[in-house]
Amino acid sequence: MKIFETAENSSNKTAFITNQNNNFVVNNSFRRNNIIFDQCLLVAICFLLYFPFLGSNVIWDRDEGYFAAVAQEMFDNGEWIVPTLNDNKLCDKPILIFWGMLVSFYLFGVSEFSVRFPTIIYGIVTVLLVYHIARRLFDNRSLAIRSAFILATMLLFVVETRGTTCDGALLCWLTAAMTVYVYGCRGFQKNFVEVCDNFQIKQSLTERLILWYPQNWIIVVLISACLGMATLAKGPAAAVIGIAVIGLFLIVKALPERMVWNPFIWFLSFLRISYLMRPLTVIVVIVLIAGPWFVLVGYKTDWEWTRLFFIVHNFERSIIPEHGPNKIPLYYLVTSLFGTFPWSIFFIPLCIDLFYRIRNGTVSKNAYYFILCWIFLVYVIFSIASTKLPHYVFPAYPATAILIGGYLFNWRCGNDKTGKIWTFIVPYVLIVTGIGITIVLNILYAKYFPNESAAITFVIGLLPLIMGVAGVWASWKCSRKTLDVIYIILAIIFIPLVFQWTAAHVSQYAPQRNGLFRPVQTAENSIAPPILLCTEGCPPSWFFYYGKPIRQITAETLQQDYEKLGRPPAPIFIEFLRNKLIKQEKLRPRYFSNRLKTSLDKGQFYIVTNENDYNIIQPLFGKSMKEIHRMRRFMKPTDLLLFALETLPEPTSIESDNEQITP
Repeated sequence: MKIFETAENSSNKTAFITNQNNNFVVNNSFRRNNIIFDQCLLVAICFLLYFPFLGSNVIWDRDEGYFAAVAQEMFDNGEWIVPTLNDNKLCDKPILIFWGMLVSFYLFGVSEFSVRFPTIIYGIVTVLLVYHIARRLFDNRSLAIRSAFILATMLLFVVETRGTTCDGALLCWLTAAMTVYVYGCRGFQKNFVEVCDNFQIKQSLTERLILWYPQNWIIVVLISACLGMATLAKGPAAAVIGIAVIGLFLIVKALPERMVWNPFIWFLSFLRISYLMRPLTVIVVIVLIAGPWFVLVGYKTDWEWTRLFFIVHNFERSIIPEHGPNKIPLYYLVTSLFGTFPWSIFFIPLCIDLFYRIRNGTVSKNAYYFILCWIFLVYVIFSIASTKLPHYVFPAYPATAILIGGYLFNWRCGNDKTGKIWTFIVPYVLIVTGIGITIVLNILYAKYFPNESAAITFVIGLLPLIMGVAGVWASWKCSRKTLDVIYIILAIIFIPLVFQWTAAHVSQYAPQRNGLFRPVQTAENSIAPPILLCTEGCPPSWFFYYGKPIRQITAETLQQDYEKLGRPPAPIFIEFLRNKLIKQEKLRPRYFSNRLKTSLDKGQFYIVTNENDYNIIQPLFGKSMKEIHRMRRFMKPTDLLLFALETLPEPTSIESDNEQITP
């Protein structure tokens, strides 16, 4: 646990000095071998946190199942441009994360490990980039390692890294753009002292800002290239966020000694800042990198993908709540306390310390201004949007980690501004958190795993509780260094406990992992592959594990068709369904696969349903329904059932109407 002591009293280690306000100022002797060692150390920590049991954990999350199913379908079809889901639905996400998974599939084969491998690489790179940003901003090796470690062990960061979504790729490239920016600014150089700190020398707006935006066009191109890759990961909003963070910081640096309330002057200042940021160069580079794929996918889908992505999934979701109105006050503040755990226990003392540092004019004020602009802009943008989800503010987590890392560095050295009281309070917060986790998990465990031992829930909850008790003891009997080590141990143990051992244990309850589709997959080798129907909304992970399209139709729709046809015998009704599927297949656009023609003509029907829907559809098919498999659903009170519709003598054909099964 010596990795965070590199800035302390040792002639062979980096030293720090403080000014009259006890703020750390300069850190010397950043040797190349130290940088290499630090990065190797961080990579080793990330490997221990992310890679164990990576392929053992089932794909549960809806978003991860969605991305995995799309990538598998693209892999099976040899498609690199148009992402589709379930062979008939356009994906609404950009292509970058799918390209990563396609390469991983070619290297390792299709599996949970290969699905998650690209995102883990993105996560490790992001951790290393945060190390470099913190090192550049504060010129402090210990603070840089600490900030990167904090990000690597944040709860939501681990979730997004060990589970494949496009947010990991977005965060990596956005952080890369911020890294290039801070290294490209002369104002963030080591030992830099702002000439106009006390406003003794009057400067023009351009003279004040020229230090805070790279003047080398190559640096601007590199920043824009990173934002272009972020656009391929998440869409144009990613580039807008990156540009807006830098622009907001420049506005802060442009503020004069006396606030001027003339809107005309503000408008002129905005134009000059915009011109300084070389908008034409930025736009051209982003378009050159991201534009070709956006144009190509639009052309290949008759511009349907373009309409869905920009109008439906971006514009409409920003003004219309996708999941209904959000009534939680300060939604992102609440969710971020969970997302940044276990480091969110320092939220209150961090805010107090930051307030006093900025008010007293810390030497590192420009670093704090930049970090706060980064966090503030992300939270404001997504707080305005109508649709809110916890991971929307994920782009602010690197800056949050640096902020926490700076506070804990000062706290460990005794230079924090909060006083000794919070050193004693924080461990008690950890104790309360551990008690709350234990109570909640035991309630859920008793409901959904009545036949399992509850030891696992006690282990997860007792770990923060025990560490909190140890923290209380250390705060009274030992130094802050000992207490700091306790927090580090908590982060190192808690993350593997939740995301490795626990997740692997719970994966045994996954129906898609326990033979639900095996009877149907066995029949795939026949001349006419079977057709699988589902009477409820299929989790996207089912598409990935089954490996073929699953047609979805509600039990109510089947019942309505049955009544409309005058309650025909089961063989005739089965033929009606076949004709209905064939008509739907013929209506598909030209960019969809037509590989199901043989299955539609001759394949046997299988139905996945639940106990409630079974009571509705059983009278429709009668003895034609043969139960193949039954198992309990994870965290659901009802069973899943797999039925085969037996092929009976050739019925009289009934043509279906134009009603289509819900894709």
